[in-house]
Amino acid sequence: MKDPQRLFSINDPRDFITVLMNELRMDAQTLEKISGINQMAIEKYRKKDSTCDWGELHGVDRRMDFNHLLALLTSGMFACDVDSRLQAVIDVLQTNYGISVKTISIYTGVSEEAIKNFLADRNSVSVETKYKLAVPVLFLH
Repeated sequence: MKDPQRLFSINDPRDFITVLMNELRMDAQTLEKISGINQMAIEKYRKKDSTCDWGELHGVDRRMDFNHLLALLTSGMFACDVDSRLQAVIDVLQTNYGISVKTISIYTGVSEEAIKNFLADRNSVSVETKYKLAVPVLFLH
């Protein structure tokens, strides 16, 4: 993507569908699998067609969830660097799921000290260590 920063100026979430399809090469079938929303409804929504039939997705909450998903798959993917994202995922594992640094260490084979160092300063560990952390941590998440 040439200029991901412009994604942050998109105001209509339906425009994210166009970005997903035309620039990020995600087709309606894939978006249907990710979201659970029928391809035809996605296309009509993207085209701002007032006959868009959401079926069971008539509720505002479900449409908001879909709009959030669209933002995540576009601007959200470019909102921060990969190291910050890994730090955030580890934080979610700790905060939301109560998974300790010790447990993460066991799963990843990375020492507790190295994990704590990474969380404090993402430049304190090697790329290899980040990789060893990332794969199991993302799987746990």
